[in-house]
Amino acid sequence: IADELYQLYRDNWRSPIGWTSKSLFCRRLKLSSVTFSPDGSYECWFSDGGMFQGHDVEVRISAEDEILQIGLAG
Repeated sequence: IADELYQLYRDNWRSPIGWTSKSLFCRRLKLSSVTFSPDGSYECWFSDGGMFQGHDVEVRISAEDEILQIGLAG
């Protein structure tokens, strides 16, 4: 997630928590739910820890555990 979203956070979001390191960025994300599909793929949702003004982070993963998409939702 950090490889995809950390620079976006640094370049575009004016978070009330201020700038943070990549390590602290990762620690602020909290897994909130996992949804499994019949085909074996799944989605993981993370709360943003206040960094993206309440937008959730969504990670879509294939049945073979390949990350298909990482993005902001909500």
